[in-house]
Amino acid sequence: MEIPIPLRGTRRSSDSIPDDHMKDVQSTMNQFAPDRLTEYYPRLAPEGRTIDNYYRRPHVEATLIAKAAWSQPVNKLVERFRWAMDSRAGVDTAYAWFRPESRHLTVRALVA
Repeated sequence: MEIPIPLRGTRRSSDSIPDDHMKDVQSTMNQFAPDRLTEYYPRLAPEGRTIDNYYRRPHVEATLIAKAAWSQPVNKLVERFRWAMDSRAGVDTAYAWFRPESRHLTVRALVA
């Protein structure tokens, strides 16, 4: 089920990024620091979660997404990346790609 929500906010008078936004971004990026990468994967795929046994099975959860209306150059870049990954020996079964019309950016999982 999909419920489109148009965003009709007002523009800020300044293009500067608020400090609390920068703190949130830094907090998110810190999990990818080289000294924390060994902690990251177990949180990404807990209990053996994979694309096939998680994303392609029925799962009820509210998620805020942004539809990806990418330009043609960006689409070509994504397809080149996908081809490069699929053409490597041993990784052809490692990834299950979303169809182009299903591509999106997850903004936030809305889980209580």
